[in-house]
Amino acid sequence: MKIQNEESVVNLKSLQETPQDKVGKNGQNNTKPEGDNVQLSARAQEFNRIKDVLGNVPDVRQERVDELNKQVAEGSYKSDPAKASENIVTDSLVDLLA
Repeated sequence: MKIQNEESVVNLKSLQETPQDKVGKNGQNNTKPEGDNVQLSARAQEFNRIKDVLGNVPDVRQERVDELNKQVAEGSYKSDPAKASENIVTDSLVDLLA
């Protein structure tokens, strides 16, 4: 290829420039980003904290299980069928809404 004039050289150089090079010529920051950056809102950060706290709560409250087992073994456990059915319905509704 034979270059005829300076305009051809300028056009060729502009094709070789990267977008970062062009930003630098405009006087803006020419640093390349090191990687992706994510910023969470305050609400998202709060949800993450709550999730962490709930993740540390055991699924089974062993102290309560032991207490109820002791009451059953001693014959002192009193069940409340109305309260049990209310809790079942409430839990079902919560599951449907979630």
